This record gives sequence, C-alpha cells and structure tokens, in this order.
Amino acid sequence: MIEIFTLQLNKNSWNIIDKKLLNFVSEARKYKILKHSLEIDRKLSLYSSLLLRKQLSEKLKISNFSLKFSCLKNKKPIFLNNLDYSFSISHSNTFIILVISDKCIGCDVEKIRTFPINLANRIFHSSEIECLEKIVNEKEKMKYFFEIWTKKEAYSKYRGNGIYNNLKSLNTQEKNLKKNFLSWEQKEYMFSIFSFFLTDITYKNITENEVIDYFLI
Repeated sequence: MIEIFTLQLNKNSWNIIDKKLLNFVSEARKYKILKHSLEIDRKLSLYSSLLLRKQLSEKLKISNFSLKFSCLKNKKPIFLNNLDYSFSISHSNTFIILVISDKCIGCDVEKIRTFPINLANRIFHSSEIECLEKIVNEKEKMKYFFEIWTKKEAYSKYRGNGIYNNLKSLNTQEKNLKKNFLSWEQKEYMFSIFSFFLTDITYKNITENEVIDYFLI
C-alpha cells in the first residue's frame, strides 16, 4: 500500500493564518520552522508537517495532539503511534509531496529548471551520464537530469541517511534497481519514489485551504 499526497502552496508570504497553524505542530517543529529566514521556507516546513499530521490523524482516527514522532539513528523519521507505517516528505519551491506506506519508502520532488551540466559529472553514475549525453533536446535533458536526481534523493530518504554518501556509485538505471523507482512529471516538477513494494498505489492532491480548514474550522 502506497498513498501519495501532493500539495502546492497558493502564496509564498507568511501570514496570520500561518502563525495560528503553528499551534498544531510540536514545539520542536515550531522551533525549526521559525529558524528559516525566508517566508516560503517557513511555509514549506509548516505545511509539510501539517499535511503529515492531517493525513495520519484521518487515517488512524486519532487527534492531532496524540501523534508522536521520533527518528532512528540513521535520522529516518518514524511514527511511534504505529510502527507499521513508514512515511517520507519532500518539498521544492512551492510543491510538497508526502508518501505513506506499510513498507519502507522514500520520496523527493524538484522543480525542473536549468542546471550546470558539470554537476551531473560529479553525482551521476557513468551509465546515467551516457544516457544524458545522448539527449539532444535541452528540455528533455533537463527532465532526465531531475528524474535521476530525484531518484537518488528518494533512495537516500529510503535509506534514512540524508544524501547518499556516494551518489556516483548509485546507478538508478541498473535493471534490478530501476524497477523499484516510480517517477512522474507534474506542473514542471519532477517527483520520484523508491520502494521495494510499488503496489496498491493511490494519489490525491490536497489544497492549502483543505489543510487550513482541517485545523482551524
């Protein structure tokens, strides 16, 4: 079972509603949110947490304030109320993705944009670079770059150690590994998921207003 939730923020500015919503996250999370100097980073951090809390509260039919989280030694977050559930969150620019599963999972999202080609030489496996160099169309080349990049980050989050220590050694094109990735493009963003159990997948888009209404109404 894999449940995918996406949320795109309507506004980049921090407002009075966002301040009220801080009351529905933990003190530790509140501290991390307010450490961000940019308003959009504050909002992304806040709504990522709220989206997770909303979906888990609804799924388990328990109150938001009953939810308990922690981290393993490898920094992978865990849901203490029910250890059978794994989750992963990522955000980029204005988009957030949350994935909840009954198996270990990792996800990532990145806005598709221009990139320095020499970056690929530092983090891509030789097989991935070979595929990149065969692409002539610049737009398709950018898409491919961010597909590989998000796959590597999704795998890193699956492992729970942040950015994988040796990205060049990870070949996302390798046959036995490739089948465990799911990637798609949406509104000029690239999304990727890694799991050894890519079955029973559902997708739902959640609006910013839905999150606000859930906690404030």
